[in-house]
Order: sequence, then C-alpha cells, then structure tokens
Amino acid sequence: MFNLTTADLNKKIVSFADGPASFNAEAKTAGYDVTSLDIVYQFSTAEIKGRINETKEIVLEQTRRNAENYNWHEIKDITELESIRMGAMETFLQDYDQGKREKRYLIHEFPYQTPFAENHFDLGLCSHFLFLYPGLGCSFHLETLEEMIRICQEVRVSPLVDLDGTRPEFFQRLMEELGERYTVAVCQTDYAFLKSENSYLSIMKAE
Repeated sequence: MFNLTTADLNKKIVSFADGPASFNAEAKTAGYDVTSLDIVYQFSTAEIKGRINETKEIVLEQTRRNAENYNWHEIKDITELESIRMGAMETFLQDYDQGKREKRYLIHEFPYQTPFAENHFDLGLCSHFLFLYPGLGCSFHLETLEEMIRICQEVRVSPLVDLDGTRPEFFQRLMEELGERYTVAVCQTDYAFLKSENSYLSIMKAE
C-alpha cells in the first residue's frame, strides 16, 4: 500500500488512526519502532473486542454492497477477506495490553494537536481514514494533515478514495494548499485491492 522499503521500516514510524490493526504488533515482532495513535485506545481489550464483534456483520454487509469495487485476485472472496481481517485484529488484541504499557498504543483524536515535538518521527502512515470519509470536510482533512506532517518528515496516506471509489471533490484544493509548503505527490503502488485506487499521497518536508 505504501511501497515500504526495508529502509522505510527501519525509520521511526507513527501510524495514524491505526485502530485494531496488526501493523504495530507485527512491527514489534520484527524489531521495528512503530507508535500507533487512535481514539479507540481509550478502551480496554475487552471493550475493543466487544466492539469488533458488534460491528463485524455491519462491516461484512458494507463489503458485500461494495464487492464490485474490489479486485478479488490475491484475496479470493469476502469470506477470505473476513478471515484475514479477524486474524489481524486478534493479533492486535493479543498485543494490546503490553503495547499500551510500552506506550506503543497512544490515545489521540484528530484534528487536535498531538503531544509530540516537531519532526519527532521520520515517517507517518495513515491507512483507511482520511479521504475514506469525505463528509468530514476539507478543513478537517487539512488540519489533520498539517498536524501529521508537523511531527513527521514525511506522511503517506492511502487510499485516496471513499467507499464508492471516488476521490473527494476537495482533493485537488487540498493538494494545492499543501503543495505551497511541502513536496506533495500521488505515488503509484502495486497494491490494488480497490479497483479505483493503486496510489498513495506523499507529503514531504524539504530536507
């Protein structure tokens, strides 16, 4: 999704709006330095597990309704996708308590300011949050991206479309505003589960 190289993975990484994902747990096992931020980390393991179970069918139905928007090549069908998702969340749940003690999972809600100093991280990643919900509006997206890039040398965001496979109408405006201060580019990636999206947004500070 983000064309992450070994060099990228060896950087100090922050994963924004990470939710119950397995990235942090897998990174820890591999010896990488990843911090995850999400408002959901205010809840306990049991509470998050309960929420996962409550929303499982809702997410499944949402995926069924949008099934034609996905490429079913590497993942053969919705059943396999659900198995992968639930496995990833189980990996997260098993790591969560230890990760909180180690301050790898930190509570944060955007667009509010994070507690980190400028350039605290080398690389910021944001997956399935911004642009997926265009109803949050341009101002929310801009403020959130400004805070993300404040604490990172580079930020990568994907996907750049909503659940219908459409880029928000304010996308170009956002690109232009950010482009006045940073190096901004839409980069191609081999990851193409969404038919309409095989790219990510890179926002980089001048060195």
